[in-house]
Amino acid sequence: TTVVPLSQPAAPTPPPPAMVMISENSQSEFSFTTQPKSAPNIYVPRPTVMRAKALMLRMLIKRWTVQRLPDSCCHFHTAVASIGEVLETLFEEPCNPLYSPFSEQCRRCFCMNQTPKCVVCGHVNPMEAE
Repeated sequence: TTVVPLSQPAAPTPPPPAMVMISENSQSEFSFTTQPKSAPNIYVPRPTVMRAKALMLRMLIKRWTVQRLPDSCCHFHTAVASIGEVLETLFEEPCNPLYSPFSEQCRRCFCMNQTPKCVVCGHVNPMEAE
């Protein structure tokens, strides 16, 4: 322990963190390749459930303008088909061995987030015991 003389002023309290927008370019603090294997009480993320992944894609395509194909049964399925086109483009990108998801996992739908509040289902994770 360090003894601080009474004559020194206490260190200032840092300001609370600013709100962060979700961005593809945000860096994650989590990595499957660097997590210690023997450390006790480390939460190992579970796979995101299919229902949550589908909900996220529905939320995403609602933000796209996609021209309806004349032979498509509906505009929804045209938008879903456009996901495949985007995937083809993404698969053409070079490998990214340092890719990792966000560090905060929702305990309800298992989506990864930047904060304890899930942007998909709205659940707020309880504060972890330290």
